[in-house]
Amino acid sequence: MDVCPVDCIHPAKDRAYDDGRPTFDEGFNSNIDPTECIDCGACVPVCPVTAIFAQEDVPEKWQRLH
Repeated sequence: MDVCPVDCIHPAKDRAYDDGRPTFDEGFNSNIDPTECIDCGACVPVCPVTAIFAQEDVPEKWQRLH
């Protein structure tokens, strides 16, 4: 998470949220805010579970059915 140049991955480590969101230690997963993300890709190689993809590259098994 420290690799993100615009700090768009939440919950961020060592940060409290006033809006009731879980903290890093309370959360079960992290999320990338697409409105803040600049698509630099810095997070992709450091993701511990290999779960970050560009929208068009999301594996079929993980795509939502419409």
